[in-house]
Amino acid sequence: MCGIAGIYDPKGNIPEEEIKTLTHTLKHRGPDFQDHWLSENHVMALGHDRLSIIDLSEEANQPMQSRSGRSVMVYNGEVYNFKELRGGISFEDLRSSSDTEIVLELLEKKGPQALEELNGMFTLALFRKDKNELLLARDRAGIKPLYYLEKGGRFYFFSELKAILKLPQITSQLTLNQEAIGHFLHLGYIPEPLTIYKEIKKFPKAHYGIIGFDRKLQLKPYWKLDSILQKDQFKSGDHLKEQLHSLIIDSVKMQMVSDVPLGSFLSGGTDSSLVTSVASKYSENPLKTFNIAFKEKKHDESKYARRVADVLGCEHTEYQLDQSEGFELIKEILPTYDQPFGDSSAIPLMLISRLAREEVKVVLTGDGGDEPFLGYGSYSWAKRMDQPVFNTLFPFANVLLSISGKERFKKASRILKRTKGSIRSHIFSQEQYLFSQNEVVNLVKEGFKEFHYSDPQNRKRSNAEKQALFDLNYYLPDDLLEKVDRASMKYGLECRVPLLDHRIIEFAQMLPEEMKLLGGNRKVVLKEILEEYLPYELVHRPKWGFSIPLESWLKENLDTGFKDLCSEDFIRNQSALDAESVLHLIRSYSEGKTELYNKVWHILVFFWWARDNQIKI
Repeated sequence: MCGIAGIYDPKGNIPEEEIKTLTHTLKHRGPDFQDHWLSENHVMALGHDRLSIIDLSEEANQPMQSRSGRSVMVYNGEVYNFKELRGGISFEDLRSSSDTEIVLELLEKKGPQALEELNGMFTLALFRKDKNELLLARDRAGIKPLYYLEKGGRFYFFSELKAILKLPQITSQLTLNQEAIGHFLHLGYIPEPLTIYKEIKKFPKAHYGIIGFDRKLQLKPYWKLDSILQKDQFKSGDHLKEQLHSLIIDSVKMQMVSDVPLGSFLSGGTDSSLVTSVASKYSENPLKTFNIAFKEKKHDESKYARRVADVLGCEHTEYQLDQSEGFELIKEILPTYDQPFGDSSAIPLMLISRLAREEVKVVLTGDGGDEPFLGYGSYSWAKRMDQPVFNTLFPFANVLLSISGKERFKKASRILKRTKGSIRSHIFSQEQYLFSQNEVVNLVKEGFKEFHYSDPQNRKRSNAEKQALFDLNYYLPDDLLEKVDRASMKYGLECRVPLLDHRIIEFAQMLPEEMKLLGGNRKVVLKEILEEYLPYELVHRPKWGFSIPLESWLKENLDTGFKDLCSEDFIRNQSALDAESVLHLIRSYSEGKTELYNKVWHILVFFWWARDNQIKI
C-alpha cells in the first residue's frame, strides 16, 4: 500500500522539483520509503511513497526497473496471487520476493492483457522507456484511488488530490465543477469520473489507459461485470453456498499474506464477523480485532463485537468515542479527503485506523458484503416497487404516507415519489435523507445536470438486483472505498477487503435472488455461512451499519461549531447555491424538522470545504 504520482511531458521539460513535491505530499501513504525517478530525456517522472508490507527489503523499493531495463513502474496496492503469476519467471531470477516485481515483469511481457490475471487492489503506472509510452491501470472494484489532469501539454497522475494542489501553477488554473456540486448534494459523494474541479478526473475502475507522444490518454476497460456473466442465473442449492464459502476462505487466506502484523476491523455485523471468523480459523496466533463504541445506544453495537471476539478467541481492542472528541475529528475530514465528502462515518473510521496502527500495519475489513449480497434497506424498497399491485396502489398510498406524522412513513413517501433522472439514484438519495434531483434543480444555480444511470440490459434482473448494481458501480467505490482508503492511509495503515475479490463479486451476481434477499432477511447466504462459525443469536440480528450519531451531534453544535457557515451574511454572499433555499432549510432544521439533518450536513460540508480552501463560491 503506497502513494504514487507522475508527470508525462512529450516535450521533455519536467522540472525535478515538481515530482519531488508530488511525492513528498503523499508521504503519509508510504512513510517507510520515498523516492522518484526522472527519465534521461525528462519525458517521464515517477514518484513513490512506500508502506512496506510484502518483502521489507530495499530490493522491493520503488520506482522499480524491470530486469531488461526497458520499463519502470510505480504501484499502489497488493496483488494477492503474485506467486501464482510468476509463470516462467523463477524466484532465483528476481531481485525481490515482492508482488511489485512480479507485476512489473508480467506487464512488460504481456502488456495490458496481464491485468486480467491480477487478483487484488491496485493502481499502477508503467513507463516503457523504449517506446516513451505510459500505461496506467486501476483495479476492478475501484478499491485504490487514482486521479489525473491534462494541463499545458503535460499529463499528471496522483493517488490523492492534495498532491497536485501543492503546485501553485496548477491550482491557480483550477475551476469549480458545478455538476459535481449537484451530484454531491444528491448522492453524498462525487461520482466517477468527476471531481470537485473541472480539470481533474478520477481514473475509472477496471480500466487501463495508454498515453504516448502522438495521442492523449486512451482509456479501455479490461473487466466488464455484465459481459462476463451468463445469461441465466444459477439454480438454488446447497452446493452454491459451499462454493461461495470456499471462495471466501480462499480470498481471506490470500489476503492474510503479510510480512508485518495483521488484524481485523470487527463491528459485530455480518460482513466483518464473517471475514474475522475465517481469518481467526486460519491465523497461527489470536487475531487482533478493533472496534469503536458510542455512548448513544442507537449507534453502538460494541457488545456484539465483544461477543464475537470472545467466541473466536480474538485479542479485542475497543475505544469509546464521545461527542466532543468526535466533533473535533470532524475538522480532519476535509484535509483528509481533499474535496467535499459527506460520509460522516469517516470520523470513527479515522479513529479506529489510528488505534489499529499502534498494533498492526494491515487490517482486514468487511466492506463489500452489502452490494453483491443485497444487504441495504434500499434493495427492499426497490423490490417493492417491482410489484405491479404496488404501483397500482401507490398514488393513493403516497397521499396517506405523506400526511402521516411518523417520519418513517414520510420517508417511504419520498422514496416512492417519482422524480427526474435515475430511479436508482433517487432511491439511494432518499434512503440517505439527501436531496432529490428535483430539489437539487432549485438549489444549484448554475451547471446542474441530472444524474443519469441506465440499468444493464444483458439479462433479466429484479429491481433489487439493479439497485445493487448501481451501488456497486458508484456508492461502493466513490464513497465507501474512498472513505476507507483515506482514513486508513492517513495513518499508514493498509486495509484489505476480502469480500471484494472479483471472483466473489462475479459469483454473487449469478446467485438467485432468494439466496441474497428473502422477505425481510438480507444477505441470506452470508448469514448461513456465518452460522458455521458463530451462535445463531449473533448471526441473526437487525442491521445497524457503521455510523455516528450525526443527528444529535449536529443539532447540539449547529450554533457553535458551524455558526459562521450558518450566518445569513455568509449564505447570501455565496453564489453557488440558492441562498433563500439554504436559509429556509437551516431555519426548518433549527425549528425541529430533524429529518433534514443530512441535507444540512452536506450543505455545511460544501461551505466548509470552500471556506477552508479559500475558494469563491
